[in-house]
Amino acid sequence: MPSATPPLTLDAAEALIYEAKTWDEAVPELAWKKLSTKGFPEAYYSYNRLHPEDEHSHELAVECYYKPSILQGLPAALSLSLTYNHQRLLGVDSGMAGSHLNKSLHLPEDERLVGHPHLHRPAPGMLKDFAEALPASELADLWEDFLLLANLLEAPELDLPAAGDRLL
Repeated sequence: MPSATPPLTLDAAEALIYEAKTWDEAVPELAWKKLSTKGFPEAYYSYNRLHPEDEHSHELAVECYYKPSILQGLPAALSLSLTYNHQRLLGVDSGMAGSHLNKSLHLPEDERLVGHPHLHRPAPGMLKDFAEALPASELADLWEDFLLLANLLEAPELDLPAAGDRLL
């Protein structure tokens, strides 16, 4: 039975984030897959392995979730994640229901509700789920911000699945 990946330290997580990474040139665009045929509207997922510049053997990837809006005035949901063995290191979330509460960090942002869009990043005391508010932006701009923060080079443009023309 394979051994579980040991948990990351804050320093190791930050090193993985700041390390230069390149998009797999064999995959020139985001490959979206429907998560289910039962949902309405349909939700989509994209999993994209990355190549660290120093060729570590760890599993780095960009995982994306997208759900178009069916109501005028309601934003589409987008989640972008830099992951290590499916553990979220860095993320941008936009257009999702609810808000985020930072807890037990002893930072100025502790115990504050953070709406959307927001950035998830490692912080002392927690490697995930610490959120900082981001200014309202177009989804393509949030993608560009995410790529910059993740130090991800040669990535494709954000090409979202067609939502169709069915708005309620």
